[in-house]
Amino acid sequence: MGDPNIIYCSKRYLMKKYLLVLLPFLLFGKPSAFSQTGKIDSAQFRKLRIDPATARGVPVKELFTSIAYVPLETTKKSQFGEISQLEVVDNKFIIFDFDTWSVLIFSNTGKFINRISARNIATLNGLPAANEGNIFNGFALNKVAGVNYIDIVSKGNILRFTLDGTLSKKFPIGGYRKPFVLKDGTKVIPDYTADQKKYFEFLIVNPKGDSTTYWPYAQDRYAEDDFIIGGNRFDKAANETQLLYYNYYSYDIFSLNGTGVKLNYRVLLPNSIALPPDFSTNSIYKMKKWDFLQKNKNMVYGLRNTWLIGDYLFLTLDALAQQISNKKTLAYNLKSNQVISLQNITPDEISHFLPVNDSSIGTNFLAKGFLTFDGTNLYTAISCVSMAKLKTQIKDSGVDYPMPLKNYFSTDQSVSNPVVVVLTSHISK
Repeated sequence: MGDPNIIYCSKRYLMKKYLLVLLPFLLFGKPSAFSQTGKIDSAQFRKLRIDPATARGVPVKELFTSIAYVPLETTKKSQFGEISQLEVVDNKFIIFDFDTWSVLIFSNTGKFINRISARNIATLNGLPAANEGNIFNGFALNKVAGVNYIDIVSKGNILRFTLDGTLSKKFPIGGYRKPFVLKDGTKVIPDYTADQKKYFEFLIVNPKGDSTTYWPYAQDRYAEDDFIIGGNRFDKAANETQLLYYNYYSYDIFSLNGTGVKLNYRVLLPNSIALPPDFSTNSIYKMKKWDFLQKNKNMVYGLRNTWLIGDYLFLTLDALAQQISNKKTLAYNLKSNQVISLQNITPDEISHFLPVNDSSIGTNFLAKGFLTFDGTNLYTAISCVSMAKLKTQIKDSGVDYPMPLKNYFSTDQSVSNPVVVVLTSHISK
């Protein structure tokens, strides 16, 4: 299929990775307050003309104040394949790996803390451990009474773990709720339903308790058409006062907060890579979207990882094409209109003259872009094999690496865990 993060949903197919993206949201309960259907404010929005082919790289220091490389401790118990999902909370890296079907917990300095395996989940939930893919698919972080937990959905139950990997409680999915919570207390609940009959893309509950639903959709839409999903469609801005949201097969970026929904940006792409304007509505594409994209792999079918950071809008363009020459992860300067390719960013003294991703030799960053953003730092990862190859690209052999990197390069990297790259951004105050 190309990109391992693409999720294809239709009446004919339902890939297991679909659950990783949607399960934490489909299981939310519902507020009891009466909700109304809201209107979208599209009176004023900015058009962003983006041609990825013309995007250029810049030195690391132009976008970031510091780069940290965090080798993840490798032991028999901690060894895993690759980072499929990463969340950063309370100075810890919480990782899900599809290869070993495990949740792994490390400190933000790379020290291994614990592992939650499919076998663990099966035992705790009274299930046979034969089919790992049917036991659980990823995790969600949940904050309860000021304490962060790891929630894992498994066969009708939620297994809640502390951040050291200890089971805290197990309970039925029934009333499970985990909205996005903004700084002012506004809650946004994706895939909201009030009565199992009417479904909406999301519900907004403002600090006063007033609730409003947006974008109704049919319950059977995934059975009646095919959907190609690149990942989460909600991303917090750096200041956490709003969410950025984007719909299927659309290049519009909306802001969500307690006052409602506003169209902020409309990305305009060259016709050669833009979907037909009626791609999501014209019946000629019904149940044929996947086939269309397979034949037109350079077509951008959606957006992902949109974050407002200082003067920049970071975003990833999703397409099936996986050539290294495809520029997918970009930073748009909202003041100068400059488009920067993050795949072509140039190493400098800030990065110890090491590349900050694997774009020059591989496709991990091309396929995934950044793994997450915590409000200050962006995160990606480089495999041990790629890290060894990237080091050979450094022309100055006299680079003085930080001690964690010195230790890492002095070990057998062929069996090492990935290295997490932490990029601290320039954020305008």
